[in-house]
Amino acid sequence: MAKGQLGRAYLARGIQSTKSVSTPTAQSAILLQIGSVEVAALKTLQKIASEGVSRWGHYALGVDLMLSGGLRVSELVSCNMVLVNANGQVLFKGRKGSADRLVTPLYQRDYWLRLRGWVHNPCSVVSRFSWYRFLKGQGVVLHEKGHIHESVTHAPRKLYAHQLFAAGVDSQSVADVVGHRSARSTEYYRPQ
Repeated sequence: MAKGQLGRAYLARGIQSTKSVSTPTAQSAILLQIGSVEVAALKTLQKIASEGVSRWGHYALGVDLMLSGGLRVSELVSCNMVLVNANGQVLFKGRKGSADRLVTPLYQRDYWLRLRGWVHNPCSVVSRFSWYRFLKGQGVVLHEKGHIHESVTHAPRKLYAHQLFAAGVDSQSVADVVGHRSARSTEYYRPQ
């Protein structure tokens, strides 16, 4: 199916994501079950996403998508065109062995609803390295046992997965939500 036909098919069906996304209230409840460093990082990300484009520019959009769908920075910036359906959900084509993912933004859904259809991904204008510097500058860095380096690149994704695990979601369901083709890959995201 050609790209335009695929887009029309998604828009015509008004697709709904089959993956559940935590509401801000549910996220707050889950916050109580993860570590204090993660709580601080997650609150920072939620603040950036909720304050929006007028305050944080494209970073707010990207952070919202990372919080809402566990996107990697590389997935966020490498996708030049994204499909936005009538429900404000954003389709990201899978990269690095990941499945395609439909993300429902928690904070900036109205922004995406105004676009609809195949649109240029505003998050791709910020380089991957600028994203790393931005996240690190905001304190969104996780240090894991046994690892020499701090994790900036996957920090929002790990926070997202940690919340799901803390809420009792099984490995296969977390794998589906974060776009892993194998639940074994998801074990890397399980809190230590």
